[in-house]
Amino acid sequence: MEDKIYKTGRIYKLYSQINEYYYIGSTHNTLRHRLYGHKGVSSRVGKKVSDWIDDIGADNLMITEIVAFTNLTKKQLLIHEDEEVKKHLKLEFCMNTNRVYIAPEDRSEYRAGYLKQWMGNNKDHKQDQDKRYRESHKEELKEYFKLRYENNKEAIAEAGKQRYEANKEAFAVRSKIYRDANKEALSKQSKIYRDANKEAIAEKRKQPIYCQCCGTSTTILHYLRHIKTMKHITNFIQY
Repeated sequence: MEDKIYKTGRIYKLYSQINEYYYIGSTHNTLRHRLYGHKGVSSRVGKKVSDWIDDIGADNLMITEIVAFTNLTKKQLLIHEDEEVKKHLKLEFCMNTNRVYIAPEDRSEYRAGYLKQWMGNNKDHKQDQDKRYRESHKEELKEYFKLRYENNKEAIAEAGKQRYEANKEAFAVRSKIYRDANKEALSKQSKIYRDANKEAIAEKRKQPIYCQCCGTSTTILHYLRHIKTMKHITNFIQY
């Protein structure tokens, strides 16, 4: 089915003499008809414009034509409106907040850019919202991440390994900065862990390990001593 062709299409500016704010829109109707629509609550476009109209009073609204077209579809008029809106979006008193028409091939990129901008403008709000969600869904999230890890253990490990290999130097620098800035806290944390796990640590140190270099059995506890022995050093050179 072909798009309907309208005889006329207009890009207009909605404004008042109360203040400098204005709104850019389009219509296939007469300006008088569109102005009447803006004055009616049901035909308003977005809360921002609606609040502005309430502040100045609907009777103070004025409308003027920016450019007119003939014989075009609704889509074509929206494209023309979008071109006009883009000229005003970043201006201080423009009430338009979004593009009007985005070509299908550009929508993914536009959404990503819009989301990034929104996140930047609402960072504190988003962080607070995320925090409240995590606190109210603590057990569900814990179970979800546990299940996801179990189902994707190998892929997660491989991705982590690749990320580390690709950013090894950056990780080392970041790790050193963190350790230097948190020496006392890390030392205290390490001591608490050792005190709470004395038996487990002692048991682990007794576990036997096999040195492939010189064919000697030793333990984790004595491994550092072993690699300094002449037997290990001699075999290591030959190995």
